[in-house]
Amino acid sequence: MRRLPIAFILAIFLPLICACGDEPRDYGDFLTDIVTYEGSSDDGTAMFSFQSRDDLPLQRLASSIKLPSDIVAGQRCLLRYTVVGNLADGTRQVRADGFAIIPTDGARKAPHSDMSTFPETEISVTSLWRSGTFINLNGWLPYSGKNYQLMLVADEQTLGSPTIEARIVYNTMGAQTLFDRRVYASFDVSALWSRATCRRLSIGIADRTFVFEKN
Repeated sequence: MRRLPIAFILAIFLPLICACGDEPRDYGDFLTDIVTYEGSSDDGTAMFSFQSRDDLPLQRLASSIKLPSDIVAGQRCLLRYTVVGNLADGTRQVRADGFAIIPTDGARKAPHSDMSTFPETEISVTSLWRSGTFINLNGWLPYSGKNYQLMLVADEQTLGSPTIEARIVYNTMGAQTLFDRRVYASFDVSALWSRATCRRLSIGIADRTFVFEKN
């Protein structure tokens, strides 16, 4: 888990491939999921994995999709696909019908005294859900067309407590916003979730609080 730095690595929004009203779901023959890019095989087949929700079994997908040259293993993506077959090891062979890299980050931490100083930029949350050790966001936020910060920040004071408290922070970096835009993002909270003392993760976003309990 990273201590909150003075300057953050900034991301640029990429166009998304669908406008789902809730978390990824089945639309007839098409499926849309937030997946992790695992790398490519020798023949160029791209491999993805995901857990649809909570602690459901890991699923694996294989596709001949052509990916951006700078994509790295571990990147979270929004993938729209059609299942065309099943491989011997249980991996589903899919045809990729749409693809977008989404903002991906690990859990950051900050002193308790800093937690109230982060920007309160409004995020309209459609859904926030856990899939394995990832917290996934689907929502709308004011968009400026420029660099921004989108982070999940944990309160250092609570790291050893049964309830770890965190916030999802969106900072427009002082830029004037132009319109609202849909966002999907995924945060790796394994550094928080794996703590022996952690029984639940409480995440504040805008004026709402979401609590994720360990089974």
